[in-house]
Formats: sequence, structure tokens, C-alpha cells
Amino acid sequence: MSNSKVFTARPTFVGIGVQKCATSWLHEVLSAHDDVFTSDPKEIDFFSAFYDRGYEWYENHFAPGHDVAVRGETSPSYFYHPAAPTRMKTYNPDLKIIVIFRDPVERAFSNHLHELRKWHFTSSEYFEDGLRNNPCYLEQSRYAKHLATWYAAFPRSQILPLVLEEIVLDSEAAIRQVYEFLGVNLEGKIDLTRTRSNESVAFRNDRLQLTLQKGGKMLRRAGFGAGLEAVKGFGPIRGLMNLNKRDLRIEAPPLSDETRTRLSHELAQEMRDLAGMLGREHLPWKSFPAD
Repeated sequence: MSNSKVFTARPTFVGIGVQKCATSWLHEVLSAHDDVFTSDPKEIDFFSAFYDRGYEWYENHFAPGHDVAVRGETSPSYFYHPAAPTRMKTYNPDLKIIVIFRDPVERAFSNHLHELRKWHFTSSEYFEDGLRNNPCYLEQSRYAKHLATWYAAFPRSQILPLVLEEIVLDSEAAIRQVYEFLGVNLEGKIDLTRTRSNESVAFRNDRLQLTLQKGGKMLRRAGFGAGLEAVKGFGPIRGLMNLNKRDLRIEAPPLSDETRTRLSHELAQEMRDLAGMLGREHLPWKSFPAD
């Protein structure tokens, strides 16, 4: 007689990225909704890095939310991983998918700051050196190329594309759009105190910052987002946080006009193709081709 386990805590949605395009914002605002369960950690990377661990390992991340109708995770590594769309469709062809785009040149530069922050690239602070060192800076910004693989695997009705610059202009409207897409109560909790993280900030002591972040997440999930902001503004706490910060926009030279122009030209067709795939004539990006 079989003793096979029936898994009931399967995710219903997945955020697939793109990296440095407000995926942490997405995770946090969904975590604030009472009818949504989000994984901890945010990034499970199952369909990219840990597929060999199997479905049970993956679904165990959602077991604490088995009594919630909407469950999910956000792993930016999925967007450009060549096998992720097929793996995800094989696992559950009914999954709802959320993807966020931003100006691809700005995204690439933010990718560079991320690598500096994580100490993955230490031989130079210059963006141009980072481009030569890491092909993923540009590969992850080739949006149309990779979105095409997701559109080939899933119906477009199951994929919600968002644009970071539009989220910044009206975050409440973007949150409601996500709620409607996922089928949860539109009047659910909207925590507008959670803003996009400051991507130019790194930390001298990562362990201290991790402790502070975990405490902050607990308070937000308990509904004390506004109170948390007040605590962060308290003199000694604010001083401790500031002492632990490194400003990467001071340490790393800014994106030069020459490099921006070159990358905008290189990614111009990708941007045009993406606009067409999204049914738009233009995207609100400084790098979007004018012609």
C-alpha cells in the first residue's frame, strides 16, 4: 500500500524578477495582506538553482501557509534562467506569474551596485569593469528575449508585467493591480510605508543589518509598519543604522553619459520588442529609443 504524501501547500503565484526591479517591494507588500502567504526566505530559487532538491523540498517552504488561499515566492533568478519556464509549467501550468521591468540601463548599473554590495566584485568600483567581468549585467536586461520564453510556456493572461517607474508614481494603484491579478480582497491591507530599498546603500556589518531587517519584517507582518518607521527615526537607532552604512554612489563612480548612450543603443531593439509584446508604443525610460 502506498504511503505517498499528498502536497497541499503548493504556491499559486511566483514572482520571477527581474533582479533589481523592486522584487523586494513586491514581496513585502504581498506579505502585508492577510490572505497572502509569502515564503521566508523571499528567494527560494527552486526552478533555477535547486531543482534537484525536488517538489517536497520546495513545497515545505509554503507549509506554514497551508490555510491561506494565495501563496507564493519571488526569485529574480527565474526570469533569465533558460529552463525555468518549462520547469515551472511542468510543475503547475496554472501558476500566476508576476514580472517587473525598469529602464534596462539603470537596471544594469543597479546590478553593478548589488555586486559591489555583496562583495562579489572587489577589483574595481567602475561600472565598465563590472560589465566586462559579469555578462549577466546585460543579459538580465534583455527583457524581450527572456519574456518570449515565458509567453511560450504560459498564457499571457497568467503573466502580470509591471513597470517600476510606474510603481514609483502610484504604488497604491500598482498594489491593487497585483491584488486583482491574484484574486485577493482589493480592500486588504496596503502598507505604503514599504518603499523601494535604497540600492546605493551597503553595510559594513551584514550580520547587524540582517538582525535589524528580521526585526523590521516581524513588525510589518504584525501590522506595525508605521510604528517601525517612527522607531527607525529615533536618534540612537538612526545613528546606529547610519554608522553601519556605506554609500556606494560615493564609492562607485556614476553611470557616464558615454556608457549610457552605448548601452541604450545596444539594447534599443530589445526595448522596442518589449514594448510591442506589452502592447505599448513607449515605455517610461530615459534609455528608450526616441526614433
